[in-house]
Amino acid sequence: FACALLLALLFSVKTAFAVNGEMSDGRYMDELGVCAFTPPVGWVLWDYYGLDVFSPAQNRDIRLSLIAEETTGNELLSEVSDTETATEPNDPASPFLKREAISFENTFSKPDFEILSLENRELSGHPGMEVCARATVENTLFPDTIIYIVRYYTPTHIVTMTLRCPPASLDEWRDTFNTAVDSITLDPSLGEGASSP
Repeated sequence: FACALLLALLFSVKTAFAVNGEMSDGRYMDELGVCAFTPPVGWVLWDYYGLDVFSPAQNRDIRLSLIAEETTGNELLSEVSDTETATEPNDPASPFLKREAISFENTFSKPDFEILSLENRELSGHPGMEVCARATVENTLFPDTIIYIVRYYTPTHIVTMTLRCPPASLDEWRDTFNTAVDSITLDPSLGEGASSP
């Protein structure tokens, strides 16, 4: 009984802490070291199946994550318009952002999801997209869920912040999510092996 209790205690301690990123001076930095943000006050960091997430201390149905993924950025850097002149990637009319919008529309399409909003964003000169979608009653994988994503594209990384919460909680946590998004800093040169954009 004592051994089983000790194992259960060790497992609960292991799952309570982050496994990828790190906290420093109240800010969370992703495991690649290319982006950071200030988590909501009172939210706790824990391991959700290998993903670092933040949740209100007593409500793990609400999850906030920040992830950076390496990318070649070739599509972003080689944008050309129909007239063969380079376009700004963060121009809403850029082919790159149009493709990203179509990708989000396809990902969050019916019958499983309903898109509530989809728009362009920008951070420190980097283009981005924001999508908010609600799972429909047909969705058996994420029942009764809102997925709110803000994604930024740099020449070296894709940075994604995601909020998952029950639909009834969206209005309550929308401002908290927006504050967390506003606190994101991007510095791809910090990532191991990354080059400056």
